[in-house]
Amino acid sequence: MFHASHSHPLDFAGALVDIFEFTKPTLNIMDAVIGMEGSGPSAGAPRKMGAIIASIDAVALDAVCAHLIGYRPKEIGMLAIAYQRKLGEINLAKIELIGEEIENLRQPDWKKPFSLFAKLKWLPKKSLAVLSPIINQIKIWPEIDQSKCKKCLICFNACPVKTIEYDKETKKIWVNRKNCINCFCCHELCEYKAINLKSSWLADLMGLGG
Repeated sequence: MFHASHSHPLDFAGALVDIFEFTKPTLNIMDAVIGMEGSGPSAGAPRKMGAIIASIDAVALDAVCAHLIGYRPKEIGMLAIAYQRKLGEINLAKIELIGEEIENLRQPDWKKPFSLFAKLKWLPKKSLAVLSPIINQIKIWPEIDQSKCKKCLICFNACPVKTIEYDKETKKIWVNRKNCINCFCCHELCEYKAINLKSSWLADLMGLGG
């Protein structure tokens, strides 16, 4: 539902922070014994981190974990918004760490999930407005590989804007690009890796393809 009502990544991040601010968890525990790199939550690759991490400050916990896999905490929209609202700390120098040395656990070569927004967010807002006709031609969309698809329909049921169609007679399932909001939930949820990310010629030219 939130993917449909908050389709811009920063709006979606803000919605998640709204939930966090309302629920106010008092203890946060992350199971980081085995993590997952790449695009998840079903089709990524398992990777050993070897840690259990806990904090009463959920924002600080996520900031430390972001650092462990090669991100700068401020570049994570959800963390930046939470920090602006004074809901937690993301400055690593101000976070007290007890236990294993953080650099002994850090794996900066962790494979990141694909994000078109992350690749374009460095552009100033004024530039984005001026370049919008061109940027609108930079398209990345999910495409279902029929040879790998098991017709489990998890993508069909999970699509927040119901733009995935299924023909019961032919047993064929496909993505209607017209209404796709590029949340890539289908790509993330397919455990059979049957959904690929296809890119327009301009996206390929700019090296933005998935």
